[in-house]
Amino acid sequence: MSHQQPTPIAKDRAGLSVGYRFRWRVMYHLLAWGGPPHRALDADPRERLRRERAARVAAAHARHAATPAARPAA
Repeated sequence: MSHQQPTPIAKDRAGLSVGYRFRWRVMYHLLAWGGPPHRALDADPRERLRRERAARVAAAHARHAATPAARPAA
């Protein structure tokens, strides 16, 4: 039987605005303090927040990698 591990909270803040990070942290702590009891990872609202944050960071890195590098002025 495999045991699922929770998604780690991304330390990288690429693509996350100050307002998003503040709202995310407040929601995460409110859910930890007064949210539902522990659930399976696929139904856990805190896990959903962690996955959403990781997806936003990954999307920001993908956008940055897709942007062509600026050529130096000759």
